[in-house]
Amino acid sequence: MSIESWSIIWKIVFVIGVSMFAILAILVIAGGARDIVKLIQRLKNDDEVSGISETISDEE
Repeated sequence: MSIESWSIIWKIVFVIGVSMFAILAILVIAGGARDIVKLIQRLKNDDEVSGISETISDEE
């Protein structure tokens, strides 16, 4: 194989690797954002049910 062939092969491998990383990063960001939204909603619902915000005191 010539040097040009190796150059093309490694360029393809590089592009595939970077593309896979970009796709994975987007999926992780989207999944994390969804989890944070669920967490905030759950915390708001728990707060409304238990009335914690009204019973907080500074006793220590």
